Amino acid sequence: MNSLETLWTPVFDGLEGFNQYVDMGSVHRYPNWVEMWDLIDYNSVQVFRGKNVLSVKSRWAYDVEKKQARLIESVYYGGLLGGGDVCFHGDEIYLWAPIEPGSVVEAMWEIASGKR
Repeated sequence: MNSLETLWTPVFDGLEGFNQYVDMGSVHRYPNWVEMWDLIDYNSVQVFRGKNVLSVKSRWAYDVEKKQARLIESVYYGGLLGGGDVCFHGDEIYLWAPIEPGSVVEAMWEIASGKR
């Protein structure tokens, strides 16, 4: 997924130390869930596995009916908006987990479910 070809739609504006975006072009609807990519840009360098990280792209699946989510894939970058070197790429699919009210994941679930 190339950041220059992706139109990132803002979700959060940095009040929590990061900006979060969603790629509305990546939304795929399946019978029981919705899958889409998001991007987090940190306001300051984060250290992950000994590397400096400024952004993370993640692919999530959201179960709209059961209000749960699971991480499918994540890519950590040294630059903003998914730029710079890839610091880590994880593609371990996590188990479904309930969505915490008021969380960033809930905001993404609302987008996936069409409530936002």
